[in-house]
Amino acid sequence: MIREAVKTARFDEGTYDDISGSSKPTFNDNTAATYEAALVALARTAAETGKVDLTQLNCIDSLFSSEVRIAVIKHWIQEAGTKNGISARSAAGYVRAIAQIGAANGFDPNPWRNNLKTMISSPKGAKTTTRWHPRTAHSASL
Repeated sequence: MIREAVKTARFDEGTYDDISGSSKPTFNDNTAATYEAALVALARTAAETGKVDLTQLNCIDSLFSSEVRIAVIKHWIQEAGTKNGISARSAAGYVRAIAQIGAANGFDPNPWRNNLKTMISSPKGAKTTTRWHPRTAHSASL
């Protein structure tokens, strides 16, 4: 399933050649391996957070749900720098790779990018529900 998702993203169907029976790859083998690792990390973390049961996972769609996305990004940010966690740089790289693979497989990549930015800028990776605005700042003190 993961390998198929990366394969879908890797080969541009618009460059299909009838004679050779192949499409032009959009990235090399090393990049494909990195993207597969990002999706494996996504699946494992989704399982660790209790959002996905790996024994029941047979379609990549459930890995791209909002519930999984938020839990995984939050987990990666909270665990960054700990002994068992991945680095913040790796987490950001994984999110970019997952967004790209998701886009090539028909998923909107923007929620992945936006959640990463939001959770990195808010304390402890928690998504904030209120935003400060100059027009409404004075009303909070009344």
